[in-house]
Amino acid sequence: MGDAKFTELAADFAATIRGMPKEDLLSEEVRQQRRALRLAWSAATALLIFAAAATGAGILAYQAEQQARRTLAEATDTANKLVFDLALRFRYSVGVPSALIKDILGRARALQDQLINSGQVTPELKRSEAAALSESVETLLAMGDTKGALAAAKQAQQINTELLAGSPGSTDYQRELTVAYNHSGDLQVAQGDLAGALKSYRDSLAIAERLAQSNPGNAGWQRDLSLTYNRAGNVEVAQGDLAEALESYRDGLAVMETAGEVRSRQCQMAT
Repeated sequence: MGDAKFTELAADFAATIRGMPKEDLLSEEVRQQRRALRLAWSAATALLIFAAAATGAGILAYQAEQQARRTLAEATDTANKLVFDLALRFRYSVGVPSALIKDILGRARALQDQLINSGQVTPELKRSEAAALSESVETLLAMGDTKGALAAAKQAQQINTELLAGSPGSTDYQRELTVAYNHSGDLQVAQGDLAGALKSYRDSLAIAERLAQSNPGNAGWQRDLSLTYNRAGNVEVAQGDLAEALESYRDGLAVMETAGEVRSRQCQMAT
């Protein structure tokens, strides 16, 4: 009530000052209020449209990014499988020049590297890359390309090391790293690098021993450990260290004997 009276008095005063009827002044005020309200609604609508557009653009950008990642992952997976399949097919090929095989496999591996290095990839893709490289090792070695085989083995070894660092508890990564170390060791032996080979085998043994001890019933892990002891023993013989070689051979034999006893007990329990 007081506000209405105050408004009337203010209108009387303003009308007198401006020399116009009070009713016209009040009508002008109403128009101004309506105009201000329209402007406010227009601004709010514009902001809403802008916000919606920005949100839509953000969603589209996110979807585009996700699609790009999926495409990259699919292309990388295809490249990894291509290297794996080519290595497997060419390993015992007859009549195909080795230079041509190396060139084709080299181009496929270059594509593999390009895709892997072009963006973020999952551990699964890195693992498949390492598997493809390991397959390449066998093929290149069968063709007598020990230098190329060693380069592939070292690359697989590096990938497996990184994967294991990210998931230290993974027994799959541990075993695959031991295989990569053994590949490197075999190739270092072929090149006459006995010291380097022995280090690779001992790096493999450090992991293989933990795996074998963690699951004495896993025949595959016990066999891996025994064979790696034998590899180390062969290098020690070549170096003239017969005492160390004998110890390595005995350790490898002990592993197989223990594994045999475990299997025998398992068979007895099963019956």
